[in-house]
Amino acid sequence: MYGSLHVSESITRLSVAGVVLWLSLTALVATVVGVAAWSAGNATGTRYTPAVVRQLQGQAYVRGLTAGSERASHSGNVRSRVDALRKKSYERGYSAGYRAGQAAAP
Repeated sequence: MYGSLHVSESITRLSVAGVVLWLSLTALVATVVGVAAWSAGNATGTRYTPAVVRQLQGQAYVRGLTAGSERASHSGNVRSRVDALRKKSYERGYSAGYRAGQAAAP
């Protein structure tokens, strides 16, 4: 068929030189990116020791735990208020129905 590309045709058109060129360009780009990242990391002058990293992780964990517990306690208060309102409404409806039933009884 005109214009269609079959896998077997595309594989035979690959050349060893093309594959080598592709691999070398990929390696070159990876090297350039790695060197740039390494240079940028050294240029900032900030070096973190493993002890400092553990300390920062601990502080971040405590901040997250505190924020999460505050958020949970707030939503817990809202939930308890909704539950109390729901219970009060149920009791009101139950007692109204009970009174209506007692009034209708002979």
